[in-house]
Amino acid sequence: KAKPSYDQFRQDLGHVKADAVVAIVDAAVKQAHELVPLLTPEQMKQFKILSDERRLRFEKKATP
Repeated sequence: KAKPSYDQFRQDLGHVKADAVVAIVDAAVKQAHELVPLLTPEQMKQFKILSDERRLRFEKKATP
């Protein structure tokens, strides 16, 4: 009897997770657009390295 309720809860949590991921990506993109024009060339290189590392970690976690 509890299974339909549990299944709905899992589905709802999946939607919350998906919404959170979208919000995180949006915030990261916004921050990058604001920050990039302020960086020196050396800082830009480091920012790209860090961004690529973050992207790889995110993609690794996102793939089942």
